[in-house]
Amino acid sequence: MLSCTGRRDCIERDKTHLDESRLQKNSEDMGVQESPTEFQLVITACTSETVQGSEGSYTAYCLRCVLVGLGGKERKSWEVRRRYSEFHDLHMRMKALGKVHAE
Repeated sequence: MLSCTGRRDCIERDKTHLDESRLQKNSEDMGVQESPTEFQLVITACTSETVQGSEGSYTAYCLRCVLVGLGGKERKSWEVRRRYSEFHDLHMRMKALGKVHAE
């Protein structure tokens, strides 16, 4: 599910930024009992803001991600703030792996 609210509620400098090493934590580190295959990653909000970078301004998109167990219980949530091109690259890699279930 991708639901864009249009609200500008993204934290200033992506205080909850998760790099790839943090995303590789196993389910025990997240305090979750089910195996990793019993989860679904749901994007629940999408916001944008103009950011002034060293090479000019650009639009950053902030997504609220929720890791949901099979029982529907929210297990962990975080916000990720990136440029569109970075989200597009991730989407294309996931699609190539057959991991994208909705467009």
